[in-house]
Amino acid sequence: MNQILARAPLSPREPWSAWLMGERPAQHGTALQSLDGAPAQWPAAQEVVLLVPAGMLSWHRVTLPRLPRHRWPQALAGLLEDQLLAEASSLHFAVAPETTPGAPTWVAVCDKAWLAQAVEALHAAGRSAQRIVPEFEPGAPTWQVLGPAQAAQLVITGEDGVQLLPLPEPLAESLSAWARQADGPALAPEPAGAPAAAPAAALWAEPAVADAVQQVLGRPAGLLPLAQRLRHALESQWNLAQFDLAASPAKRWRERALRGWHSWRQAPAWRPMRWGLTALLLLQLAAVQTWIWRQSAQPQQEEMKAILRSSFPQVTLVIDPLLQMQREVEQLQRASGTASAADLAVMLSVLAESEAPAPRRLEYAAGQLQLADWPLEAARAAQLQSALALRGYQLQANGAQWLMKVKTP
Repeated sequence: MNQILARAPLSPREPWSAWLMGERPAQHGTALQSLDGAPAQWPAAQEVVLLVPAGMLSWHRVTLPRLPRHRWPQALAGLLEDQLLAEASSLHFAVAPETTPGAPTWVAVCDKAWLAQAVEALHAAGRSAQRIVPEFEPGAPTWQVLGPAQAAQLVITGEDGVQLLPLPEPLAESLSAWARQADGPALAPEPAGAPAAAPAAALWAEPAVADAVQQVLGRPAGLLPLAQRLRHALESQWNLAQFDLAASPAKRWRERALRGWHSWRQAPAWRPMRWGLTALLLLQLAAVQTWIWRQSAQPQQEEMKAILRSSFPQVTLVIDPLLQMQREVEQLQRASGTASAADLAVMLSVLAESEAPAPRRLEYAAGQLQLADWPLEAARAAQLQSALALRGYQLQANGAQWLMKVKTP
């Protein structure tokens, strides 16, 4: 499955950093392709994941009171009031996966306007972020030295969350100072604001600085290629799209439909189908115009028979011209690869546009869509049936399930 990992820029003037992530056989590791340009120029992918840079997040350890989830943001604002450098209303909060009230948990905090702007920039380009993940997250005590050597950074994860520290040149001296501080303050003067790190912390380094790290610290550092680091972030269980940024089921349906439409509208591979669909629509429009022009001179049924015979000469026996014309058009659509009203993608797109709740199980066969485990109340069902009828579909109860299909003439 191809995925795009997009690192949000720190300001609107900065370009996006994005990578197309794919899978190769195990012996080759992760396939990583750097992408250039704005989000609208990126290739199609099954999932877009927004990566929040480490410098945009602060990490806090709290114990949530036993409150409903929709009240957690207010509770977090109160718990972290003395630790925040900005007004709580201007910040976005996200709690760790599987957070339980009454137990300690990690909370990630970032600027709400900045994050919303990044999400909106993707949306404006016809993209949407299915998940929002941190570049680094709290975990076992770990030191990660990132290159290049002239602008190296040290990322420390552990009991204090995630700390991003610059390593000014010369790299050996700055890294050695942090190492002495981590091993004990008696070995060297304490750098201002230096955090304590566990001596047993795992050590990783990007290839550009791996040799220098080993020489300074006197122990080998595990190699941390960019692809491995990005893959670790991509597979994170965190999702910062919470509370105000959480997508409703209806919104997720609409986003999937929009992604499909964007891919179909712009992808070169779909160009023959687009031309075929345009020609088919023009043919149908011409047939309808012909029928309107001639219906005043002859009975309606005879006109429809004439249109059917002229549009589809292979039909020799005319019984129900409207039904037969619909079937012939559907066959033409299937032959040209054009999506029809009875196709699964079209039916799901219509359901998404109706803002119906998402069913838990779908079954599709022969132009009929079975919807099971669907929390649909009677009043909502009646509204949805009326809305789908205007789009040319029938929705009827079928035991404990619902059946959606194209209306017959």
